Amino acid sequence: MKFMLFILPTVPGTLEDRKRLRPIGRNTERYQQMLDEMRKLAVLADDAGFDVFATTEHHFHSEGYETSVAPLLLYADLAARTRRIKFAPLGLVLPAWDPIRAAEELAVLDQLTKGRLYAGFARGYQDRWVNVLGQQYHVTGAPMDGSAIDQHGEVLSLLDNETGMHSCLEPKTQASPVGAGGKRRHPRAQKNTGIGADEPEA
Repeated sequence: MKFMLFILPTVPGTLEDRKRLRPIGRNTERYQQMLDEMRKLAVLADDAGFDVFATTEHHFHSEGYETSVAPLLLYADLAARTRRIKFAPLGLVLPAWDPIRAAEELAVLDQLTKGRLYAGFARGYQDRWVNVLGQQYHVTGAPMDGSAIDQHGEVLSLLDNETGMHSCLEPKTQASPVGAGGKRRHPRAQKNTGIGADEPEA
């Protein structure tokens, strides 16, 4: 059995802090606190025998405090402080990357870490940044509702058929609601209103 520590890099702060320091992601002291906490977690996980340390890739967080924008850079720092644990972006959102640069950076990091790297990939579902960073490929955020544009289920079925492995992942069955201007919003987005950076209207 293998064990993974999966985290979302998040600038620490109470709800009051997030309002007072809005957007808190720009606060250097809090950002450094987050980096120190992640370094401690990675070293602790390494010492405890965890196999993998993983994070997401997200951009333009209107809440202003999830800062998971550069997982490969983060892993280069953490790998220098650990001995054996591997690292995994879960996942790199490919429509937001130049494919050659993604391959090059993964290959260099694999060398820097001496093979302590897994490559995880994702389609991307958050319109507010997939639509911007992925515009050269004419993509939008996946609706996560199992419809034709959301190809996760199809890909997983192919993997199951080709490898004989059963995937534990299933497409989401609930679409994010469509709001003003045709924007999809995650059902939990309203909870963060007034906490993060202002989001421009359509």
